[in-house]
Amino acid sequence: FSDLVEIAVDSVQPGTPPPSTMKVAACQIFVTKSLEENLEKILRIVEECCSSDILLFPECCLTGYDKEAVESQIDQVPKALLRIQAACRHHECAVIVGTAKRNSGGIVENVAVVIDQTGEYVGCQAKIQLVPTDNFCEPGQTLHTFTLFGTVCSIIICHDSRHPELVRLPVLAGARVIFYQSWETWHDDGPVPTDDNGRHLKPYESQAVARAVENRVFLVHANVAGVKEDPSSGSHGSSRIINPQGDILNSAGIWGEENVEFEIEPNTATAAYALEAENEGFFLKSWMREGASRVTSLN
Repeated sequence: FSDLVEIAVDSVQPGTPPPSTMKVAACQIFVTKSLEENLEKILRIVEECCSSDILLFPECCLTGYDKEAVESQIDQVPKALLRIQAACRHHECAVIVGTAKRNSGGIVENVAVVIDQTGEYVGCQAKIQLVPTDNFCEPGQTLHTFTLFGTVCSIIICHDSRHPELVRLPVLAGARVIFYQSWETWHDDGPVPTDDNGRHLKPYESQAVARAVENRVFLVHANVAGVKEDPSSGSHGSSRIINPQGDILNSAGIWGEENVEFEIEPNTATAAYALEAENEGFFLKSWMREGASRVTSLN
């Protein structure tokens, strides 16, 4: 085996072979500036959607994506996560939830918290490429994979999706399912135009499809729901699940809350295009190996 294939094999925990199928859910919700309101909604959806193995929630769906809301509620996050852990343990499903959170050094980051089906806190991936509206946090400095139900996965958060290397390197380190959470805004950080027959929304779909196809992996995307009455308070929905061929297996509309579910086959994610980085004579081969070696596993 090549070094990269060895990295991928080592990323899977012994005794936990990937399942033939795994049901995933992208939970598209409205998010308020109240942590307590958001938490109660998350817990309700975990109960409703627990037939899925893994539930993905949007970016900052716990604290809200707002500096004032984050600063006033950040100390409530650990206790809220304990309640989500308890729900995962009770319903035997895994959850990936977005929130602002202090890291071990006390620095606030915009993170995706991973909790497995036993309620164990696996760890978190911080958003790496920030935008001006991330004015409450610092950029993440590490890139991770993690294993759920025997499948190696990784995470990107919103603007990270515009940086293909943040998917490619974890895939080279073994990831076969990419979870993508977002609170997408337009290029000026205002609401994305939605009154143009979808013309301005097409790039958001295209980049998600590209991340799946160019790596030959599954991508599960949960975005915040659009709010017709007040577009600036939400995003543009369109949460989706994409297979390694770029087919959109299931998707949500722009407006309203919706749980997008699908039973995927993780073993069909071959990472074939990503592993071409190991081709003999590829001049970036050593550089790609070095990048993949910097990806660490959370479990």
